[in-house]
Amino acid sequence: VPSLVVSQGRLVIPANGITVVEPGAGDAKPKSIWRSAQLRPGTASPVVVGGRLLTLNDGGILTCADAQDGSGCGSCGSRVRSAPLRWSPVVIFIA
Repeated sequence: VPSLVVSQGRLVIPANGITVVEPGAGDAKPKSIWRSAQLRPGTASPVVVGGRLLTLNDGGILTCADAQDGSGCGSCGSRVRSAPLRWSPVVIFIA
């Protein structure tokens, strides 16, 4: 089950795609920032790095979007291949 992540004070929630909200102060309701049904993480939790939101689905497709507004970026739809393919709950990106 993927977990939510926090990026720049916003909650990135993986449920039926990705929903990004800003928590409300006190008793105020959270403010919905953007939602995408196309970014559908499998069991891996989403990752935010370099202003990009990355998700990996169960078929090994890595997708990304701008973390601020959900717009697409050029490297979307890349298949992650490995022989044999192994899954980990932790993904490390080195820039």
